[in-house]
Amino acid sequence: MNRSGSRSLSRRTFVAVASVGAGGLAGCLNRSEGTEEDPEDERETEPIELVSHSGDEPMDTPEEYRCPVCNMQPADWQNWNAQLVHEDDGATFFDSAGCLLNYYVDPAYYGGPDSEIAGGWVTGFDTLDLIDATEASFVLEDNHDRNDAPMDSPVPFAERADAVAYVEKYDNLTEDDIVGFEDVDSDIASIY
Repeated sequence: MNRSGSRSLSRRTFVAVASVGAGGLAGCLNRSEGTEEDPEDERETEPIELVSHSGDEPMDTPEEYRCPVCNMQPADWQNWNAQLVHEDDGATFFDSAGCLLNYYVDPAYYGGPDSEIAGGWVTGFDTLDLIDATEASFVLEDNHDRNDAPMDSPVPFAERADAVAYVEKYDNLTEDDIVGFEDVDSDIASIY
């Protein structure tokens, strides 16, 4: 079985579908930009629906839930999806670690609450198990052809040694391309 779960899309099919849907995707997301003079001014964002979650351990991804970042269904990407829990508010789910990182940097932009992030999980690249996102090592992979993520995404590992072994396989990656959750900022998130 491939990493994308039960669905098997070729890269060519994915690119074709993505190209057709790209124009409509912006209208599907739950935010609108501010004024032309100041894009951040008066930005209207609809709150996202959070799922009740204890925050103690990962939970199954709800089938119909939509990623607040890209509007895809995380349940369709069981070998890539991720989740974050807001303190006292509930959880949101993502189809990839890239979406999780973008949301983490600015939850309000995607309709998330103001409450702190209390925990999170991301699918480990080598284990396909949900691992603690706050303890994970993320390889800032820039070559989508090396994995079959639903879109560009960092490659998460539970152990830094496994992330190091991954980057050592490729000439264009170094240990400088490995970051922890606490290192993620808007520059890193914008890669994805």
